[in-house]
Amino acid sequence: MSVKIIAKNFSTGAGYDLQVLETGASLRDYLEALNNFILEGQLTRSRGTQSQCAGCDLCCHERIPLTLVDIYQLKRGLAELGQDLALADIIKRYTNVKAEGSVIDITLGQTELGECLFLETENKKCTIYNHRPLVCQTYICAPLSQRAERLRETIVNLGEDQLVKWCLQNIPEAELYHEAWEPEVNPADWIDTPFQGKEDYDEVLIKEICPPRLWQALLR
Repeated sequence: MSVKIIAKNFSTGAGYDLQVLETGASLRDYLEALNNFILEGQLTRSRGTQSQCAGCDLCCHERIPLTLVDIYQLKRGLAELGQDLALADIIKRYTNVKAEGSVIDITLGQTELGECLFLETENKKCTIYNHRPLVCQTYICAPLSQRAERLRETIVNLGEDQLVKWCLQNIPEAELYHEAWEPEVNPADWIDTPFQGKEDYDEVLIKEICPPRLWQALLR
């Protein structure tokens, strides 16, 4: 075990903290540890009446930012559904790319009703559950420690930045945006992150993505 999820009580209820136990821990280790804890841990849910995530689709109606690795995950999930698509086609069909001035935001696509494109509304299940994005795997409507929250935010921000750079390098801007308000995009604004060239979360080390202070906090 290279990442430990720790049950912790907060003023708002039962939540979690985390600790990195090995310097070689990857984001896959983090996701596996957290997914197991979600299934087994006793958490105070702040939304709805569900005591577990199963059977609840509230998160499936929210903004879901994507990382570069998430697009490779979606490719695998779609392949299992019989759709063998290139990454650029996945971006065009299953995401929402919004440009506003110099900012680009890439999120999972939604239906006209504001539901995730991969949600089965009748049974409230995800059709690509084993390949769902990192945000879907790591969001729990329960309290979490500051270092756990900072780690999640760091992963999402760096991962989405790398995805934006990939899109600007591989998809013409005229074909990229689903929504645009006076875009003034400069590709040089996006520099490589530890997600560069990575296709799976076991290839990205937690140490590589963390600023020094956050890394030291995660080890304590």
